[in-house]
Amino acid sequence: MDGASAIERISRFLPRHGVTSWLPTLTPRASISETAEVVRDSVTSARHDPAGANVLGLHLEGPFLNPKRPGALRAEWFRSPSLEDLGVLLAAGNGRIRLMTLAPELSGGLDLVRALTANRVVASIGHTDASAREATVAIGAGVSHATHTFNAMPGFHHRDPGVVGVVLSSDAVWSELIADGVHVDALAMELLVRSKGAGRVALITDAVAPAGLGDGTYEFEGRPIEVRGGRATLADGTIAGSVSTFDNNLRRVVQGCGVPLQQALLMASSAPARSIGLDDRKGTLAVGRDADLVVLDQDLRVRLTMIQGQIAHDTRDDS
Repeated sequence: MDGASAIERISRFLPRHGVTSWLPTLTPRASISETAEVVRDSVTSARHDPAGANVLGLHLEGPFLNPKRPGALRAEWFRSPSLEDLGVLLAAGNGRIRLMTLAPELSGGLDLVRALTANRVVASIGHTDASAREATVAIGAGVSHATHTFNAMPGFHHRDPGVVGVVLSSDAVWSELIADGVHVDALAMELLVRSKGAGRVALITDAVAPAGLGDGTYEFEGRPIEVRGGRATLADGTIAGSVSTFDNNLRRVVQGCGVPLQQALLMASSAPARSIGLDDRKGTLAVGRDADLVVLDQDLRVRLTMIQGQIAHDTRDDS
């Protein structure tokens, strides 16, 4: 959200933590015109940097979200579903919007889902208060992705399974997982992987600007956030995104949840690529795919990151 220089800095930071490609996530501003301006600026600045992770497109987390489930976002900046507003954002994105999170249960939400899929944008359910029936209908309309599963959505109950129950049981939906040890309990992470299978779970960071900077007071969405012991919170204690890095999340899944390494690597590579329709280029080592690879040591620490055949990060000669 801080423009071209921020995207460049983040892109150069990510290969150190085993990331070859990413989707910058943009959150709502106070008006649709301000949001569109941020989208335009991000599209302009998201050029390939040989020393940085590829920007594969943009993820718009909103603005068509349910104010009942804002998480750390500014609910007053959410908007009711509008095909006209969506058109403004898609035009600003100039074909570079890859993923949009929305609450499909809102009036007009299903029309947005259909419009997104028609424009080859992945529709993801998130920041939602949908019932199980509403979530099922949304999947039928084209939702194929769940944003940070378990978070900013109703919890599972055996008589009211809600969004989580539908996502866990649907073969049509890829599930994001923030495996930082703050957003989701280890047992819930294990349950998600067992229910969906590793090939349908995409590891993400949900990282905010302070990631990698250590404890301190920072700003998010125009409000102060406190980072202490790997946990970022607003003044009222609401979790304000993550400060964990991708390699740390991979280690936590393997070492803290007992997910076999081979399955965890699927969650870190082919599953994310397939979930956004880019598995023809990314996510596997094969003829015709981009030469992206990460070398890990026995402790799952990143030793080398290669992006499109070029070494972007290398610690093999470090003492």
